[in-house]
Amino acid sequence: MRKYIILCMLLLCKTGFSQNNSKEINSLKLVLKKTINEKEIFDLNFKIAKIYYKDFDFKNATRFAKKNIPIATNLKLKPELAETNKFLTLVYINYSKHDSAAYFNIRGHQLFKELNDKKGIAKTLLYFAIIAQSKSDFVNLFLSTVENDSSSKEAAKAFLASEGVNTEKLL
Repeated sequence: MRKYIILCMLLLCKTGFSQNNSKEINSLKLVLKKTINEKEIFDLNFKIAKIYYKDFDFKNATRFAKKNIPIATNLKLKPELAETNKFLTLVYINYSKHDSAAYFNIRGHQLFKELNDKKGIAKTLLYFAIIAQSKSDFVNLFLSTVENDSSSKEAAKAFLASEGVNTEKLL
């Protein structure tokens, strides 16, 4: 009986959380419909995507985040494009779609390298490790993204070796 009550309380909290988020999403969508400025549209899409992500609605989080790729590309917003790719990587990791996660992570990693954003590079390397741990096919993918940077490659190999991956025959 006690477990049932706790479960009900958790479900009620989750439902209340979702209702609050849906109100916020609906109000942001109304603002989005009236917005003309592409940078503001980008920001609103990203806010909506993050709310959906926090609410475990990965499909809608992906949908709104992907709308930002052409906007960021057209406006030449390289840092925002890198962040969008990093966000999509995280969504796809949680959505257990590792192929898509790897695709967006490679794009984000390259952008962060061009921007010399060390924090962004570190995050994408961490995401490669998560993907590699989830799916062994991505070990070489992980290493190939750092192949032009010998220190990153050695660090990646050391990490993979510490995780029990045989790195002798890798790139």
